[in-house]
Parts: sequence; C-alpha cells; structure tokens
Amino acid sequence: MKDEEQQILFETKSGKVKLAGCKSKMKITYGNMELEQSMHEFSYFQSAINSLYGYIKDVRQVYYRKFLIQLSKYKLSIILNAAEIIELYELLGGAKTMMDFEKIIDSALKEQESKRGPADEEES
Repeated sequence: MKDEEQQILFETKSGKVKLAGCKSKMKITYGNMELEQSMHEFSYFQSAINSLYGYIKDVRQVYYRKFLIQLSKYKLSIILNAAEIIELYELLGGAKTMMDFEKIIDSALKEQESKRGPADEEES
C-alpha cells in the first residue's frame, strides 16, 4: 500500500500511527518496528502499554528496567525499557485521541446536516 493511501493519524519524534486499509487497520511505526493491526488488536496493544505505563508511574521504576511484550499474532516478542514504554504510551494515546476526535466531528457534522433538512439544501 502506498503512503499516499495512508492517513497519518498521529506522529511523535519516535514513531507514527497511520490509518490503512480504508480505515480498518492501523499501521504503527516505532523505532525499527512496524506493525499493521486491526482496530481490535490496536486497542489490545494500547491497553497493554497503558497498564505498563501505569505500573511505571506508580512504582516510579528506574528507566533501565526491561519489560517483555509478546504479540502472538506476529510471533514477536518486544523488550522495551521504561522510557520506550512512555514513548509508546504517548504515541498510541495520541492516535486514540485523534480517532475519538474524528468520531465526534463526524457525528456533529451528520447531526448538523440532519438539522438543515432538505429545504435548506435546495436553497444552497
């Protein structure tokens, strides 16, 4: 799939998240890793990162400690330190927020169009 066909949803200095496949998939690029996930898989991955982030913040972990994340679909294990967990938390959280904003805006536009009615459209 070409980059022009993918919409960058959120980007940080350490990675980016794109919408791919008619907005049914997410493409996560972080460091030297690139994953294409369904929305459900993205949600699961984000919740795992959120849990680790909460643990890091609660315990105030030292940044050299390593965390193992296993993604069975990809037969992939990722070892990340606390700083990388924080970066992924920001990246995935930002992407999720942008998806939520997009849903809110779409809903508001549809509501506004339904309030306009067919008579208003004929005058335009």
